[in-house]
Amino acid sequence: MAQVQVVLLKDVPGLGQEGELVRVKLGYFLLPKKLVALPGSAPAREILSKLKEKKTEKSKKVEVKREKKVVQEKKQQVMKEKKAKLLSKKVKKVV
Repeated sequence: MAQVQVVLLKDVPGLGQEGELVRVKLGYFLLPKKLVALPGSAPAREILSKLKEKKTEKSKKVEVKREKKVVQEKKQQVMKEKKAKLLSKKVKKVV
């Protein structure tokens, strides 16, 4: 039986996840159930743009977390340096 490429509009167990381009047999009744769309169709473009937005949002969140981590590490380094200076001053006074 012939196969056709479709874009999954929802996760389909055993076939793939939302937004994936997969090959299915023509007799596979996913199109009437609105689980798939033909590539280039309006529903397929819509789901792909939504996935792209989600990916962009996720990457922005990851970048913000990285920046926060870098700032926190710099603060910790500054605190360590201050403690080291204070200890060295105390040691000099004692000696």
